[in-house]
Amino acid sequence: MKKRIVLVAGLITLFNSFTVHAQENTSSFDRSQAEQALSDLNVQLKELQLENEELQDQLSEIEETKASVTANDDLYQILSDKAVQFIEVYVPEDTSVEIENKHDVYRASLAPFVTTDLLNEIAPTDAEVAAELSQAPEGIRQQYEMYYAKVTIEDYSLRVDPATVGTDEVLVAVDIVQNVTKEHFLDDTLITRLMLTMVEGDGEWLISDITEINLTNMTVE
Repeated sequence: MKKRIVLVAGLITLFNSFTVHAQENTSSFDRSQAEQALSDLNVQLKELQLENEELQDQLSEIEETKASVTANDDLYQILSDKAVQFIEVYVPEDTSVEIENKHDVYRASLAPFVTTDLLNEIAPTDAEVAAELSQAPEGIRQQYEMYYAKVTIEDYSLRVDPATVGTDEVLVAVDIVQNVTKEHFLDDTLITRLMLTMVEGDGEWLISDITEINLTNMTVE
């Protein structure tokens, strides 16, 4: 009996020892799993943070693009309005007014649309015109005077060069179809392309250069 008790006690001690050891192993295993899970969560968190940063960057780019597009749309509208108003002045519908009065009126009409240098270039004063004509042969003077006629703008199209938007000089192409009724010559239908170089100064857009291309006998793009 005593031997049996000793044996049972030994078995109990052995069982307890095994249980404690198993518990220690289990505790160690659980801790290892928890640490691994935490490590995995940290990795996932960092990945999510990186994705969030990338999404924020993309959102910022989208907002900047939207702002840029809106600004460009506004600029296109400003340039378009300016160019259309300029066309109506630059190609006046009735050019049959007296020569003495034409250039001062023309000059005053152009002033809000072009730079001073260009204004001086394309709109000579009455005195300059009178001086030039006074030295011209009579036939030339008559031809000059007869040039003025009735002009009707039939149609026009306008394009802003997007590659130049955001630069110091924005290019605007304007194609104009006009009918010209002359008193002493055959009537004409003219197709003209104006290449306008527009610059900004003090918040105002002005035309600093004009190139005229006669497209009458050419195919308009």
